[in-house]
Amino acid sequence: MIGETLFLLILVLREQHAAAQTVTTGNTPCSTSSTYTITFSDTWTAARHPVNYPASAHFSVPVVAAHGQSYQMWAPATMASTGVKIVAEVGSTSTLRNELTQNNPGCSFATGSSVTLEVSEVCSRVSYITMIAPSPDWFTGFHDVELCRDGKWLDSLTIQGQPWDAGTDCGATYTSPNCQSNPTQGIFEITAQNSPSAGEVGSG
Repeated sequence: MIGETLFLLILVLREQHAAAQTVTTGNTPCSTSSTYTITFSDTWTAARHPVNYPASAHFSVPVVAAHGQSYQMWAPATMASTGVKIVAEVGSTSTLRNELTQNNPGCSFATGSSVTLEVSEVCSRVSYITMIAPSPDWFTGFHDVELCRDGKWLDSLTIQGQPWDAGTDCGATYTSPNCQSNPTQGIFEITAQNSPSAGEVGSG
């Protein structure tokens, strides 16, 4: 089932703490800024996803950002920003990075499969995106994850990434030609129930 299919395991690890497979609460107050190392393990393989598995299967360069409540990189049922659309369709990060600079001032962001990210009391949430490539407009990641729980920074957190559709391209297979969605849809999770593409991304 699609809900059991992992495209990547994203490890959010506070500096100087050992890895864990579940949420680990800490003792450091959120009034003190903290630094996290964020990495992911790719679990997208032909064995897990055998239906039309593309020969060039890969993820684009991930973008991860710290932010507060007033900024949202992406979320289910919302319309993809231009930056998110471009990441999902072609994997380019420059437009999204410009959006972060303009719309999320004072909070840090980074690109890469293993990065460090500074968080603070006002930049305590984290969002992440990387393109499932090749694909029409599919991506994986997470959004609006709060790292400050009960006034303390989490020590570690492992997140299971699922496939999402940006709603901007109507292609139904990994290598579909460009097909502009008309009208553009809100972002939605790809499941066996809601998408013809689930047979490709949901097998495993």
